[in-house]
Amino acid sequence: MHTLPADHDDDEAPARLPPDDYCEDATDLFDLDHKMVSSGERASNLTQLANQINRWHETRRHMGGPAPKSLVLVQPEGYGKSHLVIDLVKKGFKVVFCAKSHSQLDEKEFGFRHLHGLEVRRFISKRQNVRMQLEDLGIPLKEFKFVDCPATNPYAMPEINATETIQAIAKLFDAYMIQVDADDFFTEHYTNFEADKQDGEPFDIVLVTFAAMQALTTANRVRWWVRLGLVAKTIPFDGYDFGGLDNDEEDEDVEDEVDAEDDEQERNLKIPFKKIAIVYDDPDRSDVDWLRSISKETVEKLEKLNARYAIRKDKKELPGYWANKYPKHAQRLADLHKERNDVRRSKPRHEIVEYKDAIYLKRPEDLRIGMGLKDKFVSPVAIVTTTEWLTGYYALQTLKLSGMTPLDHLDLFHSVECKVTAISTTITRSKNQAVLLPIIEVLKEEFPSEDVTLIANALGCELNLSNNKGRNDLAGKTSIIKLSWPHPSVNATVGAHFADVENPDYDLMVATELADLGNQALGRNQGFRFKGRQAIMLVDPKYYGKIVSNNLLRYQLTPWSSKLPKYNKKTTKKSALAALSFSAEQTALERRLLELISNFESFGLSENARRLAGRLPERQKEIFDEWLAEHGSVEARGIVVARQAARKAKVAASVRRHRAKKLLQCDFESLTI
Repeated sequence: MHTLPADHDDDEAPARLPPDDYCEDATDLFDLDHKMVSSGERASNLTQLANQINRWHETRRHMGGPAPKSLVLVQPEGYGKSHLVIDLVKKGFKVVFCAKSHSQLDEKEFGFRHLHGLEVRRFISKRQNVRMQLEDLGIPLKEFKFVDCPATNPYAMPEINATETIQAIAKLFDAYMIQVDADDFFTEHYTNFEADKQDGEPFDIVLVTFAAMQALTTANRVRWWVRLGLVAKTIPFDGYDFGGLDNDEEDEDVEDEVDAEDDEQERNLKIPFKKIAIVYDDPDRSDVDWLRSISKETVEKLEKLNARYAIRKDKKELPGYWANKYPKHAQRLADLHKERNDVRRSKPRHEIVEYKDAIYLKRPEDLRIGMGLKDKFVSPVAIVTTTEWLTGYYALQTLKLSGMTPLDHLDLFHSVECKVTAISTTITRSKNQAVLLPIIEVLKEEFPSEDVTLIANALGCELNLSNNKGRNDLAGKTSIIKLSWPHPSVNATVGAHFADVENPDYDLMVATELADLGNQALGRNQGFRFKGRQAIMLVDPKYYGKIVSNNLLRYQLTPWSSKLPKYNKKTTKKSALAALSFSAEQTALERRLLELISNFESFGLSENARRLAGRLPERQKEIFDEWLAEHGSVEARGIVVARQAARKAKVAASVRRHRAKKLLQCDFESLTI
């Protein structure tokens, strides 16, 4: 278990999530112990952590200094981090639990409500309300998707294109013969919908998605804790003190307070609960990063948007702007906005960073995780739980930038409760990966009792490397996990986040990125969720060595993982099949998979593969058909043959050069003698 030392300088970047020097010497960080941890030990550790968080809140002190305002908790998959929520509730905290998706919230709601007997409240956003209403009408959720307006700022919250979204709803109503006007439906369930605040109702936990929480904390017309119903009491409102207004509150908030001052019926003040904890459960790196790649054209568009924004804000410095609506307060409002605009003009609204010939946008302050949580009424503790090295590091840095004084808490180790094989293969690459789809169908057909599940990106799978997080229903399934070579822009962005590192090992950075995704997927049926099922991970050969040699996977691999050859077009069938005899412990399913991927191109072109592809969902069938069209035609086969011939010619030329060089060397040695 690792925590920051007492003399840690908060002005320095945390040094262990992952190491701040990505070089060979720093890989000791990943050399974790192999051990088993009982459920009782895990529960005890989480209870101690909840006690520590409670002490921070009560004493406002930690290790002789101010208490941290946030915590980054890094623990293995299936550790039971959600039990920290239960311990916090026992300490009197009201917990806001944030997850990436509604399916994850569904699972958490069932656990908190029915397994632990807690009072749970679900925050329903406008988007989710529309989905729920469509589902009530008998329309499957997978058939509907909101149409968003294209955003110039990659960090901006997406705005709905109402016209096209209504048209999409109308098409669904026609297809399902539902006699409802799409325009009226959208107006009622989206435009005019507002979630009930439910003040005063007993509850322990509020469930909300990351996106909805960000929207609540950045749109301050109504404070986020009021919208979530975290109101302990209401007291008479005696007027508004403009001098006490926080700089980060928006104009609408000011106008609401002025309206309240002018309206006797609205003179009341809501007071939040004293102990509030915000838990961000398993965010993606994209939820906590601080740099995103943009083009020069986007930079120019942002500059134009900023110019228009400045003109709009500058107008509010004039008393005349407010005179009609707020004649009694016009001068006060103008002076207040003059102060705000002076702050705004002192720093760029969009900060641009250049690194290695690429341009990046720095995440705007108001969109950082942790920003907008604190105001003059409430100061909650923010807790980010993750299993990933890079996500933990990003979260620490972002919380620090948000003024949330973070502390990290690591409890990581290699699990021995597992059955994991890692295979190096080029079938993971974009030009080959479509063949995996019929291969998985072979395994499902020949091994029905294994309940084989594919977890992969870019293949139209129900489960990918992001949405598998938090799933507890995969423990009884055998999983095949594809770790692809990340897109170069993704790798470059990871490197930009470590721009200050001297002589970094970029391959190790990318390997860490892949291992984070792999560990998350392995945790669905291994480690603390292990019930005897196997997990087989297919890894791109470029990063296989880095991942395995640096122990980046937190699960003990089968002994033959490091002995298997690289399964690509150069792997002969003879050498591939010889590798199958390394261990008698290999399962029949594993041996069959190795046999198929050792000659995946020939299998993909076979009649059997085409037959099995007919079972696939429409999107996956399209993916395989595209691969088949590229590789199965006469022209495609001619290209493959030409490439093979060119490769053989290149090898032959290299052999001839080597022999000629050796012959010259022998002639030279004979002359010197």
